Amino acid sequence: MDYDPKFYQITVALPLDELSANATDSKVLDLAGIEIQTAAHDLADDIGTLMYADGSGNSSKDFNGLTNIINNTGTIGGQSRATYSVLNSTVTASGGTLTLALMQTLYSNVASGSNVPTVGYCTEAVANFYEQLLNPQERIVKDVAMMKGGLTGGTGFTALYFKGFPILADEKSTTQQLAFVNEDYLDWYGLALALTEPVKFKSQDVRGNDYSSLLGLGFSFSGWIKPSNQAAVVGHIYLGGELVTSAPRFMGRLTGITSV
Repeated sequence: MDYDPKFYQITVALPLDELSANATDSKVLDLAGIEIQTAAHDLADDIGTLMYADGSGNSSKDFNGLTNIINNTGTIGGQSRATYSVLNSTVTASGGTLTLALMQTLYSNVASGSNVPTVGYCTEAVANFYEQLLNPQERIVKDVAMMKGGLTGGTGFTALYFKGFPILADEKSTTQQLAFVNEDYLDWYGLALALTEPVKFKSQDVRGNDYSSLLGLGFSFSGWIKPSNQAAVVGHIYLGGELVTSAPRFMGRLTGITSV
């Protein structure tokens, strides 16, 4: 399989008169810093949507998303799933109802030896359905081994587990779906855009992984550009790279979940 890098950008524009008014010792906020931070949040929101999509948006120039990675039709990495069935993920219609039996069957279909799902993604609504399956005391007693310490005190459950991996609620996740992901076969490869400066992350911004080999994680900044016909400066924040998988068969999803 091979994957072509994709790019996404967001623009920050600042009028020079506003910058001039902000360039005083009595300023309350750093205008340029606030505008960049706001644009970064917007960029993160957009990227979150793209990472769950199928990559077909913007004339197929969007990043490869989980909907395409965890699929059994079309192509992945430039190869046809109809030709190479080993590239198919398990996609199962729930029939509207989420059950532990459906989750166990999906787990069995995507697990092989030590290759097992490491995380589950769903919306808050589907996460609530899963919580309802675990609420009755008799269900907790029977299936507590699935949860790996997922129960905590308080009025509800947090960090719910299934078969030893967490089920995480994400508002960006595809509606009515529960995806089982094997992160050992899911990677982000970043690529800084030419003639830009890689974004420099602070150590506290990156947790749990070593990203020292990839400066900027694919994020880069154009620097401030002065247009020839405007009293303003413009900057562009870019993200380049692609979300790839080498073994989509170790992932799967339940679709059409509307109740328990």
